[in-house]
Amino acid sequence: MSKQWFAFFKRAIACVAVSAFFALPTSAAEKSGAKVLPSLPTVSFAFSQKADRPTRVGDAISYSLQGGDPHWQIDPKVGSLKEGFLFRPGKLFIPLVAGKYQVPALPVVDESGTVVAMTDPTEIEAKSNLKDTDGKGEPPKPEPALGPLGLPFPLWIQSAVGFTLLGVVLVAGFFLIRAIKRRAAKALKAMLPKKPYDVAALDRLDGLLKQGMLEKGQFKPFAFGISETLKFYLAERFQFDAQESTTSELMALLRERSGTPGLNESVIRRIDTLFNVLDPIKFANIVPSADEARSLLKDARDLVTSTRKVAAVAPASAERRVSS
Repeated sequence: MSKQWFAFFKRAIACVAVSAFFALPTSAAEKSGAKVLPSLPTVSFAFSQKADRPTRVGDAISYSLQGGDPHWQIDPKVGSLKEGFLFRPGKLFIPLVAGKYQVPALPVVDESGTVVAMTDPTEIEAKSNLKDTDGKGEPPKPEPALGPLGLPFPLWIQSAVGFTLLGVVLVAGFFLIRAIKRRAAKALKAMLPKKPYDVAALDRLDGLLKQGMLEKGQFKPFAFGISETLKFYLAERFQFDAQESTTSELMALLRERSGTPGLNESVIRRIDTLFNVLDPIKFANIVPSADEARSLLKDARDLVTSTRKVAAVAPASAERRVSS
């Protein structure tokens, strides 16, 4: 019986030893955290470097991947200051340090960001972007970096673009502020009470004297001012369009409205006489005296004051009846 137990015990020890032997590599891999990746296809770089100019630090070099899908690109998270290069969207490679160095195998991602391939290690050389000294003791100057299309972008172009954009912003701001001010002024004007047309006409006539036209001998603009003010007043008073009318057209419009309150044949004759004196001064270069010009202004004021509407006032007796 003891021999049987001893044989069974030996077989058990042998099984445990074999299981432990085959389990050791798996457990070691699990403890080390190593990730077993499926084999990925490899693609190679093709840099679009200029033949007549060496690649310099800061240049943005276009690249393509040979042997893969056109939409594949280097994982944009790859590359840093520590590595000495950067990859940017648009398939751009930017060297950050001068010298010849190895670009290791890098992961390639598709449009969804999934790693689909690895690149072959490649070597690239970037020259310093500082020019050599010219023998005059001046410090070296940096050369302009190249864009992805091989076009130089010197400092003056960058400054010009910046100032242009600033100018556009300032001009747009100026017109915006002016538009806001105009709209605010228009809204304020609409809120203010409108001056009665007869008061406005009298103010315009008085303003002709305040401008000193007679002292300056400006009789023609003086006559035009009286004529246009009367047309404005008559059009508002008797409800017709007179601003673009000639004297004969104005008289015809007034005669059509003869008999309305404030307008009769006597008033029409006064208007006709006044305009027949103003027209030669306006169009025939007739020069009146200063006293004659003042007399024309007085006649125009009298015409406005004598034909203006008068607000109806209730009789005093009616007011007393209402109050009682």
